[in-house]
Amino acid sequence: MKKGYIEKTLEIMVILSFFMLISVVFLQVFARFFLPKAPSWTEELSRFLFIYSIMTAAPLALKRKEFVRVDIILIKLNKKVQEVLEVITYILLNIFFLIIAYEGYTFGALGLRQTSPAMGIPMYLSYGTICYSGVFLLIYGLQILKEKILKNSEKEIENPVLEEGEVEWN
Repeated sequence: MKKGYIEKTLEIMVILSFFMLISVVFLQVFARFFLPKAPSWTEELSRFLFIYSIMTAAPLALKRKEFVRVDIILIKLNKKVQEVLEVITYILLNIFFLIIAYEGYTFGALGLRQTSPAMGIPMYLSYGTICYSGVFLLIYGLQILKEKILKNSEKEIENPVLEEGEVEWN
C-alpha cells in the first residue's frame, strides 16, 4: 500500500517527537544525577513532546486500524448486521472527530494570549495539537467510512437480492 504525504508527515512527526522526548528525559535524568542543577525547561518540554507524540500517533493508529476494539457482541451477529454497525460506528466517530477538531480550535485560540511558564513559547503550539489531531482523525475516519460504504455497495452489486421464485444461475 502506497503511503500518502499526510501519513509520511505524521510518521516523521511521531518519530521526531518521540526521539526528542527520549533525549529530553535522558538529559533531565542525567542532569539530576551529575549536574549541580537540572534545567527547569526539560520537564515542560517533555510534557509537550509527549502530547505531540500522542496527537500525531492517534491518526496513524486509526488509519492502520490499530486501536483496541471490543467486539464480543459484534462477532455474535450476522455479517450484514456487523457491516451496518461498523458504518454507524464510523459515522458517530467522524462526528466525534469533527467536534474534537472544532473544540480543539477554540481551545487553541485560548493559547494565543498565553506562554508556557518555563520556556516562554506560545501555548497555542500545545493546545493546537488537539485541533490538528481531530482534523487528521476526521480525514482518516472519513476515508475508512468511504471504504466501508463502497465495500458494502460492491457486495450488493455482486450479490443482488433475488426476488421470490428467482433462481441464480452460475
